[in-house]
Amino acid sequence: MPASGILRPVITSVPPDVHLNDCTSPDLGRPTGTDDCAGALTFTNDAPSPFLVGTTVVTWTARDLAGNQATATQTVTVVDTVAPTVSCLPAGPPGGTFQVVSTDHCAVPVIRLGTFVLQSGERIKINEVGQSGIRLVGYVGPDRIKHFHVGRGEAIIRSTDPSGNVASVNCLP
Repeated sequence: MPASGILRPVITSVPPDVHLNDCTSPDLGRPTGTDDCAGALTFTNDAPSPFLVGTTVVTWTARDLAGNQATATQTVTVVDTVAPTVSCLPAGPPGGTFQVVSTDHCAVPVIRLGTFVLQSGERIKINEVGQSGIRLVGYVGPDRIKHFHVGRGEAIIRSTDPSGNVASVNCLP
């Protein structure tokens, strides 16, 4: 209830709904409002940072100098259409060792070499052999680096985010 019979502020406009193709923290705009008392309104919102895939209702709150408040909402919708980033960087010794890194603004992507799941930041060793396919042949060194034999042209790291966006990189030239 408003303080001592004073009217609540009125939010006269809310920024338009926002549609994003990636999980970011966009400028949401600024609402406007009026109040029966002198002084500027203060606006705050409960927006997350960043917005995740799906629809988020952002509640804007206007407060006047007397502490009265009013609320209004704005909708932010994220449909992820942006592929994750993926890299395969030389990281020897031993020779043929690479560090695989993948990131995505919306969620943790799944990284694969063939059917083998890798972790972002993991070091792997790859040797290209004459036989097609991808095989885990063992582990190398005290860090237990996964050692793979791959057929010619099959050293492809693929990163897939939960929205189905895919990025790939060839670990070998």
